[in-house]
Amino acid sequence: ETGVYYDSLQTLYGCDSVYCLNLTVKQAYFHRWNVELCNGERYDFNGRFLTQTGTYSDTLRAVNGCDSILQVTVIAHMSYHFYEEKTICESDTYYFNGRPVNTSGFHRDTFTTVYGCDSIYTLLLTVKHDYFEETNAVICSDERYVWQGQTYTRTGTYYDAYTTSSGCDSVYKLNLTVNPSYFFTEQAYIC
Repeated sequence: ETGVYYDSLQTLYGCDSVYCLNLTVKQAYFHRWNVELCNGERYDFNGRFLTQTGTYSDTLRAVNGCDSILQVTVIAHMSYHFYEEKTICESDTYYFNGRPVNTSGFHRDTFTTVYGCDSIYTLLLTVKHDYFEETNAVICSDERYVWQGQTYTRTGTYYDAYTTSSGCDSVYKLNLTVNPSYFFTEQAYIC
């Protein structure tokens, strides 16, 4: 502690030898703090850029000539990035984080973790086409109509469905109208 201190000793000849110490204790400084970062961020600590969890110290010289110690504890919280690719047919809907999407391209949602860091979800959605072809045909009742490998003779709407190579629907529709044919028999007598 700062103060004046004395000590008395005897010399070889039996005389007093008094020592006086005037002690001044100067203040040394110690500063400690915490910093929280998200993964990918950095903290400038006296010219050192800190990015990882840990405790870092630096010693400086104070104006009074004593040490000034700086100590920072860095806590780097995780940021997350999730990526997925999905393929659907245009008649389907994909639910991305609870929200319906049905257009091709990148879709993105950003959430915040409990530590305030980003949690990013990216979806690359590819929408494959469904195919639909409609045919209107008219025949007479004494004719047959061949469609998709089948023979039809009655008025009606007919469907045939296939699956494309990408797994989507390929639907064909036939609207067939059968008009009656007439056969008239007539007897006539002439002279």
